[in-house]
Amino acid sequence: MKTRIIYTKIWEDDFFSTLTLKQQLLFLFLLTNARIGLTGMYELTDKTIKNNTKLRAEDITLAKEVFTNARKVFFKESWVYVVNAKRLNGYHGEKLNKAVSSELSLIPLEVYQYFKSVDLSVNPDRVSVFSDTTKNHKSKIINHKSETIIPQDSKAYEILKQTAKGVKGMN
Repeated sequence: MKTRIIYTKIWEDDFFSTLTLKQQLLFLFLLTNARIGLTGMYELTDKTIKNNTKLRAEDITLAKEVFTNARKVFFKESWVYVVNAKRLNGYHGEKLNKAVSSELSLIPLEVYQYFKSVDLSVNPDRVSVFSDTTKNHKSKIINHKSETIIPQDSKAYEILKQTAKGVKGMN
């Protein structure tokens, strides 16, 4: 089963909050359906969308226009490209790069070229064009574990000291 992270801040996003309820449903479906992969490019027919979301064909067509005009999701024939999908998967590394390459090899060349040719100059790293995500500026992790320090004049310290000598003597 695939996992997709949807940040709760999406409900406050400038773009997402302007969508109708039906458009929000479709947008979330496009982000979370079983066909979406690492690249955000996948084949999905309108019939499948209708069967899963129960939206009418007119609602789907209108939502597609809204998403395309906002440069958030692009469509070509029965193919979908969710612009921010790669950013949302949260994984990195060599194995991921191999999986992405493998996934890209399954996309027809003309579909891939079309999606790559669309103008993504409207900040493709966000759902919205506005900076609406809180950033974590921590540069290091601090360990707040408390350590137990045994005073040197306690009985416990003497017992530990004797045990340590006994272990050394065993070598």
